[in-house]
Amino acid sequence: CHRLAAGTDILSCEHFDYGSVLTIDVMLSHPGEFDGGLLQVVESGGNVRSYELGCGDALIFLSHKQHFVAPVLSGVRHVLIIELWEGEERTCQHRCSLRHGACH
Repeated sequence: CHRLAAGTDILSCEHFDYGSVLTIDVMLSHPGEFDGGLLQVVESGGNVRSYELGCGDALIFLSHKQHFVAPVLSGVRHVLIIELWEGEERTCQHRCSLRHGACH
């Protein structure tokens, strides 16, 4: 679960989810629990599309798409992030860059 409170910007830089195939964001906060914090995805041509998710809503997108979260202006935003990966199952406690073979 990602917790993003007003005044923090840990997710506000544009990034992509390295290594995974699909990313699923599930909103856990209810409307009114925070202001701001829209999920923003960079589409082809550099256009940015904003998504306002209600509690229980999910957005599935290709992990290689650049995305970021606008700053939370007030309250706390909770989101469950799920990344689907390709390759062998991993049990290591870090973001493993190897899809096959022994982890190091």
